[in-house]
Amino acid sequence: MSEEERLAVALACECVKALAEAGDMDGVRRWMEVSEWLGRRKRPEEPTN
Repeated sequence: MSEEERLAVALACECVKALAEAGDMDGVRRWMEVSEWLGRRKRPEEPTN
């Protein structure tokens, strides 16, 4: 994983944490959907269940 990818993951984690602390569960869900989608795009060789 590149430094940019590590920073992006750290930022996403902080955003999800802040949204959860604010009680915005819709925001948390959207972040999780985006992260899953990006994960599938980056690793198409892995099966998605």
